[in-house]
Amino acid sequence: MKHLVVVFALALGLSVSVASETKTIDPKTLSFSLATINDTLPTIEPEAASGARDHVIQEDDWRQFEAISRAFDDEMQEELSDVRRIFEEKSKTSGGHRVFSEIHIRKRIARPLSTPLIWSELLAAIGTQPSSVVGVRLQRQGMVKDGFSVRVGQFTLFGIRHDDSVDVLCFDFTRTPGLSEAEAESLASFFEKSQLIVVHWPSAAVLKDKRALFNYLRQTREKKG
Repeated sequence: MKHLVVVFALALGLSVSVASETKTIDPKTLSFSLATINDTLPTIEPEAASGARDHVIQEDDWRQFEAISRAFDDEMQEELSDVRRIFEEKSKTSGGHRVFSEIHIRKRIARPLSTPLIWSELLAAIGTQPSSVVGVRLQRQGMVKDGFSVRVGQFTLFGIRHDDSVDVLCFDFTRTPGLSEAEAESLASFFEKSQLIVVHWPSAAVLKDKRALFNYLRQTREKKG
């Protein structure tokens, strides 16, 4: 689901200019490809220089697969309930894909980590050096202010940090993780110690404990015969 500003404008029945054409669409005909998105986006620095290794995401991917402190379990359950309602009451299959006539905008957990993570401890759990850390960029918008991204196995962790404090920690869900047993054990243990739950909001799925996260991190892409 791209260009959410345009989509929301259409949902309000407004005329929207797209590629030099002006169209008005009946809001009742709109469909979304996601059941939920987060309420806010990170601060962007459009003039900041980006590098070839920076992790690039679309705005819809922000905080879609993230670490949440167990202290926010009640708020998390409420948000999950709202997402499941969208699946049950506001979705259908179209062209082999599930589409949604309504989207849930998550607002209850403004700061996902009740206590910031210690950056040096996170790097140690990942098993990487500070020199391997790069930035994160929102596609067609610019660099995320104080954003970071770091590759482990076949996937990427990214988020926001200030000096030695990590305030937001997300997973990239475009690749199968493929971590080694030792890497998965180290990261899952760090999450357990830090009292974190991993939530994939678009599917209302939760990795509730160390074993569930370990099993996810160990997944590899099956080789075709």
